[in-house]
Amino acid sequence: MRKVLDFVGDAHGAEDVQELREFLPNGLGALVRTDWASYNEVGVDGSVHVAVSVPEVPRELLGDWARLAYQNPLAARHARTRDGRAYRFSDVAEREQLDGLELFRTFYKTLGIRHQIAFTLPSPPELTFAVALSRGGRDYSDRDRDLLNLTRPHLIQAYRNVQARERAARLIEALRRGVDASEEAIAVIESGALAFASEGARRRLRALGWREGAAAPDLLLAPGPTGRLWDPLLVRLGAGNLVIRRLPSGSRDSFVVVFERPRSQLSDVALRGLGLSPRESQVLRMLAAGQDTRSIAAEMGISPRTVHKHTERIHAKLGTHDRAQAIATALAAEQEASAAASGAGSAAASGAGAAASGASAAASGARQPEPVRRASRSPASP
Repeated sequence: MRKVLDFVGDAHGAEDVQELREFLPNGLGALVRTDWASYNEVGVDGSVHVAVSVPEVPRELLGDWARLAYQNPLAARHARTRDGRAYRFSDVAEREQLDGLELFRTFYKTLGIRHQIAFTLPSPPELTFAVALSRGGRDYSDRDRDLLNLTRPHLIQAYRNVQARERAARLIEALRRGVDASEEAIAVIESGALAFASEGARRRLRALGWREGAAAPDLLLAPGPTGRLWDPLLVRLGAGNLVIRRLPSGSRDSFVVVFERPRSQLSDVALRGLGLSPRESQVLRMLAAGQDTRSIAAEMGISPRTVHKHTERIHAKLGTHDRAQAIATALAAEQEASAAASGAGSAAASGAGAAASGASAAASGARQPEPVRRASRSPASP
């Protein structure tokens, strides 16, 4: 467990999205014994936008992977179910089926790979963000799978945090240049006191009961659900849910607070991307709206016990343990879906930019394969 906590802490400490992309294969490879570890961002057309592999895949094999990656049974399962939890080859296919695929004969066998386990992170609809671990020898154990599912919700939040940190850095720089960013809700806490707050942040703080001239609210200083300061906070505000992210500033005595826009709706796209069924999505929407088990049961015409079962499955799929964690994870996915739809999503823009120029892959030292010419996806590689 100590290793898991250290891994999660290091993930939350990433300075930007590219650093997190590079950290994930290395960090997870140290957490679970593996021969190969990779992080990939793949388009729905099979085009590889970002590929970070540890160790690097030999250049002469990249063409085979790009050409045949669509045969990966984990990719096919994710495309069909949108269930982002960790699954192994052995969970979805028989050994004979795997050995019969050209992908295995020409690519995996050459690398000495017999087993793989992969999971995905919430992403814009046109992209899949996936992490895959691969090895020879023994298959990955149930414990390995459970360990990855335990870390997954923290990685979802870490990804949102680094995006928020990049945004906060841009806003702070804009404020230093005198640019009007009053609508952005950002604050800086130094030695427990509110050192700076934009007008947007002051409005959020006043809605939470803070008064001008008062000390920083205890809410911002208290550890989150897992005992870490960098856990996202979820606050019910009016008809919506407000997610508050606290981010390292580079100084031991200060941190930045970013207030995301309150959201009252969770879209089908976002919830489907998390692998939730229509009924599970309905239950989570009602939980996010502040309804309790009894009122949800009455509205859906089912028993409270059935609501509880749906909630258990939601936590299992999201890797969460309470209502606040589940809602915060869904809101993080909603942020991705909304940003992609508006054309302003930082993850979508990052993936598109990498696809156009190969800059992200080049910056990480990773090879960038040719696009896979398939109307499908490849969320697991090598």
